[in-house]
Amino acid sequence: MENLNPRGAIISPLETDRDRDGAVVFQRYIQHLQVAAKFGFLTAPEQPRGCGTRLWLLHPEQREAFFAQTPRFEDMILEDGISLTKIWLNLGRAEQLRRFLARENDPLKHWKLSRIDVDGLAKWADYSRAIRETLARTHTPSAPWHVIRSDDKRRARLAVIRQILEVI
Repeated sequence: MENLNPRGAIISPLETDRDRDGAVVFQRYIQHLQVAAKFGFLTAPEQPRGCGTRLWLLHPEQREAFFAQTPRFEDMILEDGISLTKIWLNLGRAEQLRRFLARENDPLKHWKLSRIDVDGLAKWADYSRAIRETLARTHTPSAPWHVIRSDDKRRARLAVIRQILEVI
């Protein structure tokens, strides 16, 4: 983003679901959607609601509601003329552990690591099933997921750029 005009390009980090007091999950996206002729990234601080920590914190009916609402929400924003590209950065278990250990020992990155992240490594199989379910249930012809292997950060960044350029 450093080479884009800040008057027309923005990155909007989204708060986690736990930062909200039960509000509808999609409300946090709507306020960040850009007006015509602007370019923006919505970056979630954790994985989509269908998996990750949500796997253990949501009631089954909340997850089902999320899976039912997601395609409808995405279709609405697409109908409004907003371009949507969903990218999932897929990281292998060994690389995830390596990055966690590096963050733990780096005072500049220590804040990126939480107890939930570390505990999640022990639930890798459950987490992987939840990811597959989330991708399968929220992948649609109008808003498909683009899964990018991200063990190598440089290659992953290039793949993301390539995917975005294909869309625009």
